[in-house]
Amino acid sequence: MTTLLDSASRNPQHNLELELWDLQALEEFEARASRAQPKLLRVGAHLYSAMALDQLLARLAQFEKLSRVVVADDRVYDRDMPSVEMSFKSAFPRAQLQWNSDGVIAGKHGR
Repeated sequence: MTTLLDSASRNPQHNLELELWDLQALEEFEARASRAQPKLLRVGAHLYSAMALDQLLARLAQFEKLSRVVVADDRVYDRDMPSVEMSFKSAFPRAQLQWNSDGVIAGKHGR
């Protein structure tokens, strides 16, 4: 599921929030060739686990104006949290990183 405030099509300069729950949502957003530059990006657990982290960050690099990135950590092993955090902070140095949970089945919070 992709969620982007409707105002994006009218004014791409608004403080937009973009939620990408899975790979399909990312692909749909990319296919629209949107000029929108969200300030907040939420990466869902299904999207996080859909590809290698370096590939995910490369595809998310289009969002240059992020001030906040929220990542669902359901499928991030506890031992990997510090390195994943460093990767996101390196990819988005101006953005604040926050963790949350989707509560997915077979994830560490939805056991």
